[in-house]
Amino acid sequence: MIPSDVGRPLTDLKSLAADDALLDDARKVLKSQTPVEREIEGQSGYWFIRRVLPYRASDEKTEGIVITYEDVTERRRTADALIAAKRQAELATVAKSRFLAAASHDLRQPLQTLTLLQGLLANKVGGSGSKSWSSASTKL
Repeated sequence: MIPSDVGRPLTDLKSLAADDALLDDARKVLKSQTPVEREIEGQSGYWFIRRVLPYRASDEKTEGIVITYEDVTERRRTADALIAAKRQAELATVAKSRFLAAASHDLRQPLQTLTLLQGLLANKVGGSGSKSWSSASTKL
């Protein structure tokens, strides 16, 4: 802003971002005397926190508003990177669970078959008493 901007309508000033809510926020601040803060996306992927505050003269009478912009691009990028990393970790956990379930099934299947055969052999060998191991195995 430059000194000649003082008193000009907000619509005449070029903003850091396409900010459709600026005029509504300014009206709200003038009416309620309560500051409004909003995160907005600027040009070229920059992010700002835009604050609209009442401007009070020395007699505490509101004479206008003050608009400030704080660059939070790096914080926003870090937050987005954390969200992406969390999403990747969740996908990796799902893939790991699927792999372990498939591996468990693939390992249990032959073991169950071997256990069944071992039980049949034990019954065959244990039930006859006089038969040898080789004769029991040939009758399966």
